[in-house]
Amino acid sequence: GDILLQRNSYSAALKAYREALKFNSQVYIVWEQILRIEISNGDYEHVINDGKSALRIFPNQVALYVFTGMAHAWLQRHQEAIAYLQQAINLKPTDSELLDQIYTTLGSSYNSLKRYKESDDAFENALTYNPLNSYTLNNYAFYLAIRGVALDKALKMSQQAIALNPNNSSLEDTYAWILFKQKKYQEARLWIEKAIQNDHNGGGVQKEHYGDILFHLGEKWEALEQWK
Repeated sequence: GDILLQRNSYSAALKAYREALKFNSQVYIVWEQILRIEISNGDYEHVINDGKSALRIFPNQVALYVFTGMAHAWLQRHQEAIAYLQQAINLKPTDSELLDQIYTTLGSSYNSLKRYKESDDAFENALTYNPLNSYTLNNYAFYLAIRGVALDKALKMSQQAIALNPNNSSLEDTYAWILFKQKKYQEARLWIEKAIQNDHNGGGVQKEHYGDILFHLGEKWEALEQWK
């Protein structure tokens, strides 16, 4: 499994690790490698099932709670995500990177449940562990913009995220949306056009935002085309 993983043969490595568990399920690192491969494959149901199995054997391993909690969050099961991530925090981890990941995921889950104070607190905690995480800065800024609160703060965080990770369409879309919420429609248009130019996945969110911006600039037919 280890050799195959080094060769980036993830499916074969996963099969080998599962075979290893049949002989000895008490080796923690094997479980962790399985969960990491499943997460990288986006196989979140298996992450949850295997995470629960691993936790029955290793109930004090922080990473197992984190992986299982994140998988729940990605499947929009936010109550379950919060429960696992809070358990991870209760074990008092000291790894800054892991704590950043925990609190960033908590911030998104709390936001999805409209528990905004807890969401903001979680993002603030995440930034104390890694103030230069463009993903955290962007998500926090976007959620503030959606709520229409602390827009100046959101704009600064969005600017910082773009400086850390330039030409990223998702980050540029967030910046455009904050400008839109501030009614700076011309500036918002420039940035949403940059976002669309840098978007190689044909995402609909940028087009929707572009339509909203054009509508407020009085270009209603052009807005309609973007919404379509």
